[in-house]
Amino acid sequence: MTLLHGAFRFIPQDEEQKLAWDLVQRIILDAASERSSDIHMEPCRGDCIIRYRIDGVLREISRHSSSVLQSVSKVLKKLGNMDPDVDQFPQDGKILCEIGLMRGENRVFDFRLSTFPTVSGEKVVMRILDPALVSSAIGGGFEAIGLRGDSAKKMQEILEKPFGLVIFSGPTGCGKTTTVYSSLTHIVGKTGGACNVMSLECPVEYVLDGVTQTLVKPAEEFGYAQAMRAAMRQDPDIISCAEISDLETAQAVVQAALTGHLVLAVLHAPDAPSAALRLSEIGIEPYLVPMALEGIVSQRLLRKICLNCARPSELDPVAKEAFEETAAPVPIYYKGAGCEQCRGSGYRGRTGVYEILPRDNHILGLIAQSASPEEIRQEMLRLGCPTLRQAALQLAAEGVTTVEEALRATAGV
Repeated sequence: MTLLHGAFRFIPQDEEQKLAWDLVQRIILDAASERSSDIHMEPCRGDCIIRYRIDGVLREISRHSSSVLQSVSKVLKKLGNMDPDVDQFPQDGKILCEIGLMRGENRVFDFRLSTFPTVSGEKVVMRILDPALVSSAIGGGFEAIGLRGDSAKKMQEILEKPFGLVIFSGPTGCGKTTTVYSSLTHIVGKTGGACNVMSLECPVEYVLDGVTQTLVKPAEEFGYAQAMRAAMRQDPDIISCAEISDLETAQAVVQAALTGHLVLAVLHAPDAPSAALRLSEIGIEPYLVPMALEGIVSQRLLRKICLNCARPSELDPVAKEAFEETAAPVPIYYKGAGCEQCRGSGYRGRTGVYEILPRDNHILGLIAQSASPEEIRQEMLRLGCPTLRQAALQLAAEGVTTVEEALRATAGV
C-alpha cells in the first residue's frame, strides 16, 4: 500500500505503532478488496469491533482489544493530517493511497476519515471513495447504473430539455451522486462540448471531463446559494447543485431554471411525489414549482443476487403476495445460497432502481394546489409510471434481486 497523501510518510516509532500500522494496512486492503463503502471501528465493552459496509449493509469482520483501537486511531490521525492527541472532539481528515488488489491491479482510493467521541471511547469511521468504480458506472451509460428500457428513455427526454429543473431525490447513500454524474456525462456527450456545464459539489467525488466542477465550502461562507449566484455569472447552460437544503439555495435553483438554464439538483425526499412538494415546504411559492419543474428522479440501491451461489427457490407466501403488485410473470425465482465470494450473504453488488416523474400538466396542477403525495402518486400510476416498490419487485421477478431485498430497500414508500 503506497500513501499518496498524508502528513508524512508514516514510520512506526515503536512496536505498538508497528502493530497498529500493520493492522491499518490489512483493514484498508481487505475493505477495498471487498468493495466496501465504509469502515467502522467501534469501541464496545472493552472491545474494538471492525465492521464494513458492503452493498449498503454493515457486517462485523473482526474484534480486537480497545487498546488496539486507540493505537490505530492515532496512526490514522497522523496519516490524515489530524491531531493524534485530541480524542474528546470530532475531527475530519483525508488519506489518499494506492492499493495493490489481489486481482493484480493497482488503484488509487480516497479515504475520508472521521473520529467521534463516545462514552465508550473514540469511534473511527472511514468513507471509501473508489474513483474506478464511479468511472465504470459512468462510462457504462445509464444501463450500468440500472436505468433500462422506458426509464432510460424518460431520463434521456428529461435531460434533453433546453431549460428547467430536474430533481434527484432519495436518502443518503442511495446513489444519487453517481446518477447525477452519469446524467452530466450524458449531456456532455450529446452536446459535444457545445454547452457550458457546471457542477457545484461538496465534496467533489470524481472529476468529469467536460464539466466545470467547483468545491462548495459552506463553513467558509461559500455555500450552495452563494455558489449558484456566482455560477450564474459564468455564462452557464447547465448547472448541477449537489444539495438543496435551505430556502436561499432553493430560490437560486428555481430562479436559474426559470431564466433559461437546465438545472440538476439533489433534494432529500423519500420518493418522487414527496420531492414534488418539498420545495414548497422549504418556502418556494407553490405556483413557481410547476413553472420550473421538468422532472423528478427518485431512487434506491438494491443488492443483487450473488451469481456464484444463485439457486432456484420456492416462492413463499410473502413473495407471492408481493408479486401480485407486478404484472410480470415469475418463471423461476432465485435466491443466493451464500458462498465465500459474497461472505455468506447471498448478495454481491448493487443496482439502482428508479421512480421517474416526467412533466405532466395534471401533476403540475396538483403540485400548484399543494396536493398530498398520495394524490400525486395515484396520478403517476394513472400515467403508467411505476413506483419505487413496483420497479424493485420487477427486478425481483427478473431474478436480479430477491423480494426480501426489494421490500427492504423500498420500505416506507
